Amino acid sequence: MLRSCVCLGRGAKRRSSSLEDTSSCRSSEIERVAKGMETMTVYTKNTSTTKTTTTTTCKLQQEQQQQLLQQSNIGGRNTTASILQFFQSKTWYRYWRKTERSMSMSKAERTLRSALLIQSWYRRYRARMEVRRRYTWNIFTQLEYASENDQVELYNFFNALLTHIPDAAAAYRPSLQKDSEISLASDVYFDESDFNEDGEYRSDKNYDGPHIKFPLIKKDVVTLIDLFRKKKSDRLLAKYVGGILKEAAFKLKRLPNLNQASTAISKQITVIGDLHGKLDDLLVIFYKNGLPSVENPYVFNGDFVDRGKKGLEVFLLLLACFLAFPGAVHLNRGNHEDSVMNARYGFIREVQQKYRYVSILRPPIEMAGEDGIDKTEWKQIFDIMWSDPQPNEGCKPNALRGAGTYFGPDVTKEFLAKYKLKFLVRSHECKPDGHEFTHDGQVITIFSASNYYAVGSNKGAYLKFGPQLDTQFVQYISAASKTTRLTIRQRVSIVESSALRELGVRLRNRRDELEREFSKLDPKNTGAITVAQWSDTMERVMQMGLPWRLMRDRLAPVFSDAQPNMVNYFVTLELLDTDIIVEEAEASTSVTDALYKNKSSLEAIFHIIDKDNSGQISLDEFGDAIDLLRKYMPSAGTKAELMQMCKMMDINKDGFVDLNEFLEAFRLCDQARKNRPSKTKMGRPQNSLRVAEIAESLSSPKHNEPEADIDPRDHVSITLESSSKDGKKK
Repeated sequence: MLRSCVCLGRGAKRRSSSLEDTSSCRSSEIERVAKGMETMTVYTKNTSTTKTTTTTTCKLQQEQQQQLLQQSNIGGRNTTASILQFFQSKTWYRYWRKTERSMSMSKAERTLRSALLIQSWYRRYRARMEVRRRYTWNIFTQLEYASENDQVELYNFFNALLTHIPDAAAAYRPSLQKDSEISLASDVYFDESDFNEDGEYRSDKNYDGPHIKFPLIKKDVVTLIDLFRKKKSDRLLAKYVGGILKEAAFKLKRLPNLNQASTAISKQITVIGDLHGKLDDLLVIFYKNGLPSVENPYVFNGDFVDRGKKGLEVFLLLLACFLAFPGAVHLNRGNHEDSVMNARYGFIREVQQKYRYVSILRPPIEMAGEDGIDKTEWKQIFDIMWSDPQPNEGCKPNALRGAGTYFGPDVTKEFLAKYKLKFLVRSHECKPDGHEFTHDGQVITIFSASNYYAVGSNKGAYLKFGPQLDTQFVQYISAASKTTRLTIRQRVSIVESSALRELGVRLRNRRDELEREFSKLDPKNTGAITVAQWSDTMERVMQMGLPWRLMRDRLAPVFSDAQPNMVNYFVTLELLDTDIIVEEAEASTSVTDALYKNKSSLEAIFHIIDKDNSGQISLDEFGDAIDLLRKYMPSAGTKAELMQMCKMMDINKDGFVDLNEFLEAFRLCDQARKNRPSKTKMGRPQNSLRVAEIAESLSSPKHNEPEADIDPRDHVSITLESSSKDGKKK
């Protein structure tokens, strides 16, 4: 009732019929109270009789209130505004004042004042939660883009080596070509220990899981879903995995690069965005929208794997649907359908843990400019998989990701007009609501992995096109039982803590530089610097564009109550050495990790730098490589620092670095990164209790409930219809 009254004052044209009745009730009560004021009685101590008195001030106030009531036009459109004006006057409550007792209020007044107070408090509370949610979202997106930027910088360095040191690269080409031939093979190679002497799979006899037959049909897809959703079950037999991969590769190679899907037969098409190994989201989609068929076709818009724990199951299930429902499943490639990204973000590690392969499929490595590689075509593919829309017109390099471009609404309009298209549907970006319209409703971003960054961080969504390309979005959150029992504060705190832990890992990698910069501002080593100095230093070192001031309470508490504008940066540094951050760092994968685990890439780098093919890298050869490295990876360090690293690689001090020394250096760097010693014992005051409290607030919540099977019914969802013209929800 209260919310209706308040909202009506701002937009009286909406919901007027129901609210006018409510306003009339309130107005009638006010009229009765006003009339009663004319005969207010005052009781005195010294008399036993009651005297009715009316002061001049009271009369004037009554006249003012009567004028307000007459102007209110009871039952009219300005009723609520007049009522609010009545209650907002500073003297309206004096009619209830009595001389013998404290101020007394009517039931109507107490109800209204209480409701207004609660509403005001709740709005402030939600505003604070929204600020925390937004800066947490900013942390996640900036970390994701910065991580991808590192990977692309490494790619640019590889490309520069191949381009600027062609002779050495050509000399090492035979081994690269050999790897390429292996990766192009359609067969899937398994570890020899999987076979017995007769060539049969050793695991066949002990396998108690389901069996499938080729060619696959709907029954086999249902069998796979039932197998994959269970927490405790046998993995799919290796020969079935190989069979799915081989059959799918055979058919996918025969498809054109661009495929068409029509609503002529199906009357609808469902578009699925990024899944990133979230099997529970995929099963929710199939549960709500049905399995693929000719009447119910799907377009899966890339980024099937990485980050999630069930990437292999998601990929196999999508391939099985592609095989079992011909023409009803379209699989687009995303930027995470790439071996380099898979090495960094977990899919290769997942495959190796679940099945043992002799080699991991990866795209062929060939020399730029030679037969089979068109640099223009490759650049186009690169841009398609990495680019993002921007509000400004034109195109510019995508500096955040380090790859692809930003394209404006003018580019979208020209592209759609040229090819006579209505929408550009893309994925590649996580959105809080699972989808987003940009460029005057012509670009649709769809993201289907809910709880992507952390539990409760975002909704997933899928898009359905009707015969006239009218759009319908279905939003959902899988595993909803994990969040429905949480309060708003608890949900925001879980997501915020997860973001700060990931940020702590990146801060830990730059810890030494942070300490040097802080020390310059604190020559007396007191640990106290201003909030502005702390924020500026964090941004200058990290260069992530984050709202550091909002994170100060969680990373750098006030130095003392007497100095509220000073923060204790010692706590920031010591927090990076706590078990919470160290364990998070050990679970993450850096560029160094990815390189060291893929020794063939390191060997390729070594042989390319070794221009004279002597089997050793001289200081001059290393210097040439450093010049390229600093050009494409500016954050790598100064040339002097990198040259010093080269000298440190020279373990036997003979002036050259051989292959073993080169690989050993990467191993030691990787080990040192994970086992970084604590630096809190440096003769400075300890902040153990404060650090422990902050670290505890960043720890992940302990779930007492055991992990259960995936239940696609455990979700909450909402269907939104949108206007295809402007993208506004209806």
